[in-house]
Amino acid sequence: MNIDGAVLETTADVALYRVTASSTLTEALATWAPQLEGAVALGWSAERVEVGVFVDGVLIGHDSRPIGHQAWFQGHVFSSEVELRWLARRGGGTAVLVGETDPLPADGWAALPTVTCLRIDGVTSLVWGQADGPSEAGWVRLSAARIGNLAVPAAGVQDGGSVVLVSSEYVARDVHGNAVVIDERLRTLSAQSSIGAQESGDG
Repeated sequence: MNIDGAVLETTADVALYRVTASSTLTEALATWAPQLEGAVALGWSAERVEVGVFVDGVLIGHDSRPIGHQAWFQGHVFSSEVELRWLARRGGGTAVLVGETDPLPADGWAALPTVTCLRIDGVTSLVWGQADGPSEAGWVRLSAARIGNLAVPAAGVQDGGSVVLVSSEYVARDVHGNAVVIDERLRTLSAQSSIGAQESGDG
């Protein structure tokens, strides 16, 4: 499938699993640490957007230093396999883990209904800014007049290039028989020009 020059691939009869819990982000990360190893993290606080990777149970930034996420009101930690979504609430927060593999039972986590649906891969959103130099050690620094500088984990980006947020959409029939997007799962950050090659080799 080709829409506006983007190559989209579809996979039918995919089971989408979701589990949820009242949890702090720290607790949720600890619960699903093995599944999230190496995942990209996006977090929003009142002052900034922070980007990191989850390594050995710790969120780290481009300088290999831990990222303090205590001020975040929203966070997404995602890999090609799963996405952890977290939203701050009074006294803690609400967390949801989304993926296509039935997760092992975890204390305090409840399963949401499993949905069989169509998966559409290769959905992209352009990240603001252009690369201020090529990727180094798996990271690239983006810059734009409205946002300043932001380092993101994306390999293969050339000087002046762009980065996209890659996701998969899940489509199912509603009660009236109409096809609707029921969920979208974040998967990775990538150089814009490498998406076609990445998706064509992604199972």
